[in-house]
Parts: sequence; C-alpha cells; structure tokens
Amino acid sequence: MAGTIPRMVNVVNRTTHAIDAMFDGQPVILKPGYKEVELEGKKTIIGAGPGGAVEVNALPYFAGEMVKRQNPVMGTEDPEAPASFESLIGVVEWGDPVDHIEQSDAEERLDRELLDDEAQTARPIRRRGAINKKRGGRRYSDNNLKNPTGIKGEYAS
Repeated sequence: MAGTIPRMVNVVNRTTHAIDAMFDGQPVILKPGYKEVELEGKKTIIGAGPGGAVEVNALPYFAGEMVKRQNPVMGTEDPEAPASFESLIGVVEWGDPVDHIEQSDAEERLDRELLDDEAQTARPIRRRGAINKKRGGRRYSDNNLKNPTGIKGEYAS
C-alpha cells in the first residue's frame, strides 16, 4: 500500500527576510513573502512573488501550526493565554493575517503591559555562558557523562 499524501497549507512569511523553522526534526527555510523595492525614488514593500504577489510556501498541515508557534512577534504574547500572540507567519487557509510585518525590538515573547505593576518592572538577566573556557570547558559532576557509553575512537587532530 502506498503512503498517504499529507494535507497541505499555504504559509506566508510576513517579513522581508527568510525565516528558519523546524518541524519533524527537519530544518526548513521559509522564503520571504515581501520584498523592499525602490519605486519612483521611494522605498516600498511589495509581495516577493511573481508580479508583486505575496510569496507562498507550501507545508504539511500539522507543520503550519508548529512554524507559527516558533516565530512570534516578540512582545505580543498574552501572559494569561499563551496561544494568543501575533506571528511572523500566516496560514492562508486558516484566515490568518498575511499582511507585511517585521520583528519587533522586544527582548521577550510576553507583552509586559498586560501584567501587574510589579511584573512590568522585571528586567531580563544576562545569562551566563554554559562553557567556562578558562577552566578547560564544560564541567561535569560525573566523568562518565563525558563519554557515557565508554566508546573509544580514533579522532583526527
């Protein structure tokens, strides 16, 4: 018996830049739906497809939602309803907006204006690097974690 053909959806990258996404363990690059051009000495945003139409990427149905969740507009997520956010991706068949938008300068997904006063004053913390280069790399609590299977191989130096 032959394999089934997955149901497909038309996905629009709402930006002027390619977007990296992943689904089912496979990396995918979504072509930009829009491009910036100069018309009559003025910069204008038009569709990146033929004739100025919006460029569309076809993906399997289940991948459409995954790609949308991976690419939020930063600073638009409702803290009370995490599924409520604006996305850089629009799925045509679901009636999502597919007009042009670019990534914001916000540092996190949450819209802090929707939080109480105390939570609005929180600031992002600079994270420490996972590798301490001065001490010879990553530190392990158990040396077996460096090579848990004990396999010894010959590596080119």
